[in-house]
Amino acid sequence: LRSFLEAIHADSDDNSGLFGNVWSQTFVDMWNKTDSLAGLLRGTGLATSFPTPGRTDVGGIASQLKLIAQLINTRNERGNGINRDVFYCEMGGYDAHFQVGTIMGNKLPSLNHAVATFWAEIKAQGLENSVTVVQGSEFGRTISPNSNKGSDHAWGGNYFMFGGDVKGGKIMGEYPKSFSESDPMNIGRGRLIPTTSWDALFYGLTQWMGITDQDEIEYVLPNSQN
Repeated sequence: LRSFLEAIHADSDDNSGLFGNVWSQTFVDMWNKTDSLAGLLRGTGLATSFPTPGRTDVGGIASQLKLIAQLINTRNERGNGINRDVFYCEMGGYDAHFQVGTIMGNKLPSLNHAVATFWAEIKAQGLENSVTVVQGSEFGRTISPNSNKGSDHAWGGNYFMFGGDVKGGKIMGEYPKSFSESDPMNIGRGRLIPTTSWDALFYGLTQWMGITDQDEIEYVLPNSQN
């Protein structure tokens, strides 16, 4: 790879062209911005001590939230015009088709500790009314176990959202009236039919971020009218 990079960044020759020049300049710009950001983060201290990798950081979730906290703390230094940030992190390994109890017992303490530490840091920065946390998963899980003491793919699930501007302590949607196999919302083994669209969670969040025109909301959330 080095030989190709040296060639494309070299002085103009017979192989030069508009595409090569644009790519080269973009690469250099990204490299410089990454180097600048890395230096900025190295000099950024946090008020809260995040756990190091290990039993309290299974899946690296605490490390990811620490980096997000650092990026939030450097929002003013990262450049002019930054008034909104959206960060994404993930913690995999929940597709527990076997021994779901063991897997959850291993992962959930780290998740709980990471989220609690992150929010403590956000409060220390005085930004609890300016930050919203949304947790989600792509699908729910069966309530009854399979033969391997695991949980299989389902439909409806539950998510949570919190932040200083969130009217918390409430359930959005309808809590299941029953978990029995005879309930019409249960299509088998606790696979519950959703009562509220995933988009509905983001409807209020979109407005909180400043998108209030209905046409713009429908552009951001094209399924919001379904």
